[in-house]
Amino acid sequence: MQSRNTYYVCLGKKPIAWDLYDSEQKINVHTDYFRKAFIAMEQALKTEGWTIYMTWNTSWLPSYGPKVIAVLLGDELAQMPLYRSKVAMIFKCYGVGPPLGCKPHKHWTYQNVLTVLQHGYAKAKYIESLIKEKRSRSKKTSTTKTPIYPIPLGYANQVEVPFIPFHKRTIDVSFAGSVVHRKYKWWSIQKWFKTPKSYSRSKMISSLQKFADKHTSLNVDLKVTPSFKAIRSEDPVSYSDRVMSTRISLVPRGASYETYRFFESIRFGCLVVAEYLPDFWFYEGAPVIRMKDWKNLEKELTTLIESPSKAELMHQQVLDWWEAKCSEQALGNYMALKINEASGVTQKTTTQPIQGVERNIH
Repeated sequence: MQSRNTYYVCLGKKPIAWDLYDSEQKINVHTDYFRKAFIAMEQALKTEGWTIYMTWNTSWLPSYGPKVIAVLLGDELAQMPLYRSKVAMIFKCYGVGPPLGCKPHKHWTYQNVLTVLQHGYAKAKYIESLIKEKRSRSKKTSTTKTPIYPIPLGYANQVEVPFIPFHKRTIDVSFAGSVVHRKYKWWSIQKWFKTPKSYSRSKMISSLQKFADKHTSLNVDLKVTPSFKAIRSEDPVSYSDRVMSTRISLVPRGASYETYRFFESIRFGCLVVAEYLPDFWFYEGAPVIRMKDWKNLEKELTTLIESPSKAELMHQQVLDWWEAKCSEQALGNYMALKINEASGVTQKTTTQPIQGVERNIH
């Protein structure tokens, strides 16, 4: 099958021409989710002749123009792309402008202090990116701002595995990931005072270990890796089997609030316990449990485990929400809708909002 538009993967030194319909073309662990989303987008598009670049470069694209679209991954600082005024539109993971994600004036905790400090750094970089983007515009550039649409991270090192019904899953609670993003020098401020990620995850792991010690009959699977790259380089089948076998998946924040594990967990119907989630369209109505303090983890886990019928219902809500909001089909429909609208074509989307169950645990 032939694409009506041209696709390139720009995750390395040179752009790679991308044949969406060649499933054997393995370019990067991040491409499978978007390959399927682009195929769905192709089916829903009412216009053609676009050049789409999938990249994590906020400064440069191989070409620009009114028929160029950037799909931007990997920008955890949520910066303004330098080429905003040079393309038709941008679909961007992590959005634009770093969220604070807490209310330090109401909850002045050490975690929030670290969060405010990190946010200050990210905000300064964001303002710098705004200034650079403004300076990069030519005098002939239209004052109309190119739209930037937030999109899900999707899954990375995850593959299809046989589906396991919720009641037959063997892992009650699981977490697999790093505490520190990378190794810091001994004189580093991050090493001695911690980062929002390392402090949050350390607190979560401590609470999980206490829970496991009290509930020895439950299968609590805790795997701490030395870095973010370690879990990404794990055998994808083994990693996917572990997630599929899990009932409750713990998803603490990473270097940013958004994580791949969040989407990998809901894709397989795990009950997700997470922290703050940005105010993006694909998080609306998410049937997940949001924690403000991991010290309350034991109480929440006990409630879920002692209410199997409630857990089963939430499991189905998670699967429905994934299909409606974050699946490859849902993302493809969303991108096609925005492109069609920009081209003056109206379209009915098949993606419907799911009324989920959301609770904020204090």
